[in-house]
Amino acid sequence: MKKTILTIAGLLLISLAPKVLHAQTYVLDKTIDLTGDGGYDYVSIDKANNRLYASHGTMVNVVDLATEKQIGVIENMKGVHGIAIDNKANRGFISDGKANAVVAFDLKNIKNPGNHTG
Repeated sequence: MKKTILTIAGLLLISLAPKVLHAQTYVLDKTIDLTGDGGYDYVSIDKANNRLYASHGTMVNVVDLATEKQIGVIENMKGVHGIAIDNKANRGFISDGKANAVVAFDLKNIKNPGNHTG
């Protein structure tokens, strides 16, 4: 009985192996040069304004997705993580984990009005 169960389990594993072992393959399509040092954490896409926001150490790089060029930087933070977008309020919000704060910025002109909430 044990031999039969082991044989069935082995056949099941062999039949599932191609599905489990077949990982998705990603291919680099293009690169966009960004300013700054440090590692990257999260990216957010603002579909309404066709922009990509990339958290990058102590700053956020802003990329125009139509031109695929960096159009701005939101800087002077201590350790950026995620970026949330609120198009109705024309505001973006950045979590600055090392400062234990949230930084608000204007979506249209990419300016940090200095709003920190800790």
